Amino acid sequence: MVVGWATKRYYNAYILIRLDMRTIITSLVLVLCSIVTIYAQAGPEDSNSLTRLAIMKIRGGHYEEAIGLLNKAINMDDKNVLAYFQRGCAKAGLSDYESAIADFDSTIKLASDYAPAYIERGSAKNKLGDEDGAKVDFDKAVAIDPSYKKASEPPPSSPVSSNNGNTPAEKKTPPPDTVVKENPPPEKKPDGLKPSPVEKKSPEQGEASKVAKSAVAKSLENLLSADEVVVENYFRNATAKLNLGAYKMAIEDYDRVTKLDPNYVNAYLFRGIAKGMLGDYKGEIAEYDSALKINPKHLEAYYNRASAKFQLNDYSGSIADSNKAIEINPKYAKAYVSRGRVKEAKRDYKSAIADYDKAIELGQKDDREKVYQNRGTCKYKLTPRDYKGAIADWEMAIRIKPSLKTALKPIIEQAKKEMNPRPKR
Repeated sequence: MVVGWATKRYYNAYILIRLDMRTIITSLVLVLCSIVTIYAQAGPEDSNSLTRLAIMKIRGGHYEEAIGLLNKAINMDDKNVLAYFQRGCAKAGLSDYESAIADFDSTIKLASDYAPAYIERGSAKNKLGDEDGAKVDFDKAVAIDPSYKKASEPPPSSPVSSNNGNTPAEKKTPPPDTVVKENPPPEKKPDGLKPSPVEKKSPEQGEASKVAKSAVAKSLENLLSADEVVVENYFRNATAKLNLGAYKMAIEDYDRVTKLDPNYVNAYLFRGIAKGMLGDYKGEIAEYDSALKINPKHLEAYYNRASAKFQLNDYSGSIADSNKAIEINPKYAKAYVSRGRVKEAKRDYKSAIADYDKAIELGQKDDREKVYQNRGTCKYKLTPRDYKGAIADWEMAIRIKPSLKTALKPIIEQAKKEMNPRPKR
């Protein structure tokens, strides 16, 4: 009896073990099949698949990850025109404008009639103070795509108020203790540049344009779904209008982008810039709020929101955003500029100078002339005044942007007179 009972118990255990083994084997087979299916759908890693993934990263503001992917894509295929263009956009997002321009040069070499490449290159040149070069590129883009020429609207007669939307926003008044005028916050996007008349193209030029455009369009269609291509085209058109100063029209196109793709972070970012250019700072801040909900580490969103809060005299909020950007990336030069600007407005000139020093040390590239100009102003306002330091900074600002000479030369002369007063007779 005992032996029979034990045998039965072990037999039942054996059956259970066999059933468990069958379950385990079946599960393993299903997992392996899933892996094979996913790999088959994704396909092998190639230049096009990497470019597609990078485009999605850029939409979310993940520029460094995108650049890594695009470096691989270009190493695999050095004729991948979209990879160069997208890498240029990612580098511009990181304020690496010289490298961005090099990538846009490569894009144009491969597709000479791709209008968005001229728009982006012009924007990068503008950031580096090359206004003439930017205008040439913007004009070229309009010549290629005459629809951009319609992207021109007069500036609003008065900025949209942050209070009720009907009265002009309050302007900041400079401290009364100096002859030096306060500088407005650095512009986040270039002012609209009036395009030159479109030149007529020969039939040969027209055909070349079609070939170049169809090559880029074909690349997009191969990489993205039909809906994604529509979204990308709306975004590119909106960005062109933004750079050409058609802010309301740009907002309309960005509206279409976010309606079709609510997670397109940079559409919120750029729509915020457009609203800021129209003086709608509360609306601008709301856009950056939306961008940061999707990507809480988007440095440019923090920087732009800090600038918008500065416009609304929300100094504590502006500094908080600048501090957050610095916390995420201590080498993000633009955040030191925005924080220095607030400290300057609060007349904490020594702290402002320290922030401007740090931005210059880190290689600040956006509106460099304004950083030197502002630092010079702070040095002039110190007690006692640092005349030599102020004059040196203002002269550097003129070297970077010669058009500032008219405004700064009289101030420099005044500072020199104060530094070396004539003896009384």
